[in-house]
Amino acid sequence: SDGSTVNCIAASLGVYSVTVTDAFGCTGFQSVTVNNHPVPDAHIIPARTVLVCTGNDTLVCADAGFNNYLWTTGNTTTCITVSSGTYFVTVTDGFGCQGIDSATVVDYQPLQPVIFSDVAPFDTLFSSAATGNQWYEAGVGTIAGATQNYFVPDHNGLYYVIETDVNGCSSVNSDTTNFIYAA
Repeated sequence: SDGSTVNCIAASLGVYSVTVTDAFGCTGFQSVTVNNHPVPDAHIIPARTVLVCTGNDTLVCADAGFNNYLWTTGNTTTCITVSSGTYFVTVTDGFGCQGIDSATVVDYQPLQPVIFSDVAPFDTLFSSAATGNQWYEAGVGTIAGATQNYFVPDHNGLYYVIETDVNGCSSVNSDTTNFIYAA
């Protein structure tokens, strides 16, 4: 439709027609529409930055409905299970158009709680974590029901506390405190 007499042309958006004539004088006519397809939106869920408890994995997924998926891990599925790091996915739609998105998975851990004691009579241990505490006696284990930000020991021992936050992530153990019971 641009007057060219070659068998290939560079085409932009629009409608193009071609008339061909063979050696016997027979002609044929064909039209084609060149469309611009939008770049696919690869959109990873959860989006952009994902916090996970230290040492855990998480599931990240690209939107469904594309013909092909290629993650930086080499996986070709819609979803992948990953640990901390940055991950890219390239999606390909039915027209061969590609889109890319990324997500960063970041390890998260609450701060290590600090144990301190009260002033005289020194019978109570306190955790710097306001909530989510679990108290332990070293060598014995979990102290049932000791989940406040304070603990009143009833005997000599080595004690520590671990905080678990609202996301279910646990801190490392506090330093162990040697408590001497004052009866």
